[in-house]
Amino acid sequence: MYKIILSKPIFLLLLILLPLSSCGRRQTRYVLMTTAEVLCPDQWRQGSTDEQTIRNISDTLSQNGIGHINTRFDGQSQTTCQACGCTTGRRILVEVDEDDIGRALILGFQRV
Repeated sequence: MYKIILSKPIFLLLLILLPLSSCGRRQTRYVLMTTAEVLCPDQWRQGSTDEQTIRNISDTLSQNGIGHINTRFDGQSQTTCQACGCTTGRRILVEVDEDDIGRALILGFQRV
């Protein structure tokens, strides 16, 4: 049987360096954010289908340097007016990289 004896300075050095050996990668944390869907959004083009609108929203977020996942609609469309500022009754939900929350706020999203 072998016994490994570490001196205190070497042990402390290992204790400090081991957590730094994660190759510089950080785990991305996402925050759920939302905005109301409007008939004529300023930030992205309204698509002819929900899927196209989701792609347009995702493209806009990416173009603005916003890391994100799971872009989707919540609720059912219940448009009561036809003006551009009218909401549809649905919310747009997206999980945004917590480092990019400020940029998402500029586009009109809010934390849930």
